Amino acid sequence: MHDEHKAEPRRDNRLSVSEKEAFNNYHKIKRNQGLREELSNRSSAGSDRHDKTWVS
Repeated sequence: MHDEHKAEPRRDNRLSVSEKEAFNNYHKIKRNQGLREELSNRSSAGSDRHDKTWVS
């Protein structure tokens, strides 16, 4: 068990870099999706308000 942990650090460092990049990319995508959803929600909410004012 302990020997395996001593033997792995190099491989873990390489993985951690690519994992960090993947993690950052994932969160960038998620943030962009969230912003798009917020904008679409705002625009739909705004259009709903406009529809209500037009109806009344």
